[in-house]
Amino acid sequence: MFQFKSNAILSKMESIAEQLRNARRAKNLCLETIARELNINYKYLKALENGNYDELPAGTYKKSFLKKYSSYLGLDYNDFDNLSKIDGNRKHHNFFSQQIAKVSYFFNIPKIAKSIIAIIITCVFFTYLGFYLKKTTLPPELYIIKPTNNLILQDNFLDIIGKTEPEAQVAINGEMILIDNSGMFKENISLKQGVNTIVITAQKKYGSKKIVKRQVLIQ
Repeated sequence: MFQFKSNAILSKMESIAEQLRNARRAKNLCLETIARELNINYKYLKALENGNYDELPAGTYKKSFLKKYSSYLGLDYNDFDNLSKIDGNRKHHNFFSQQIAKVSYFFNIPKIAKSIIAIIITCVFFTYLGFYLKKTTLPPELYIIKPTNNLILQDNFLDIIGKTEPEAQVAINGEMILIDNSGMFKENISLKQGVNTIVITAQKKYGSKKIVKRQVLIQ
């Protein structure tokens, strides 16, 4: 009768996670202690034992953690390597490479979201900046209610009535006048005989100047 020789290699039907977990329990070892001794994050060792490979860092860290942990437990890493086909061509056994692809997919989603948010914030910022600069540099609105242009009068005194933006400064023929909180202004000026040109200007602090002219004939 043939006598079978015991083999340290566990059955390939048994998952890598189960082999790691069973080997640790057989040695009555604490996972936290192993994590400290191997200088590997506890959650990564736990992920290996639970088969949650998508919780491991991408790249060569997966193989490195598995190799260090299996060696620590006295298991043959080469058997794990052959079983998972980490370096082989049989992709249907390469569970690590499949998990790396999934991790990359999930890590790309936040990057895309961050890029979209950054683009939106940038667009909003430049839109606001453009609106602010336009509002700041454009000349203010200036409406002259009285007098109308080409007015003929007998009296030498005339009321100038108008409205502009509250933050603007108004001048009539170069002389600054007061405006109220709503932007309304009224100023009485004296005119000379003949044709008088009245120049009314409104200007904000950093903006360009708005100019309105009226001609009035005093007979």
